[in-house]
Amino acid sequence: MEEAEKTMTLELKSGGKAVFTSDGEGETVDWKVEGEKLVLSAEGETLEGTIKDGIITLDFDGESIQLKK
Repeated sequence: MEEAEKTMTLELKSGGKAVFTSDGEGETVDWKVEGEKLVLSAEGETLEGTIKDGIITLDFDGESIQLKK
């Protein structure tokens, strides 16, 4: 069985807030950058990734996801 491709977006906003949307469902999360490391957090959970050359890479459910502008 082939898995359908998911649509994900991440909109980083001022003040450390962001909107992470996956398959049309959005969630407000907190974000911060430490060097090239991006840290997203919401409801006691943390997701880490990197920002390099305008590309955000996140480890999400055991898969590496790249988000490009």
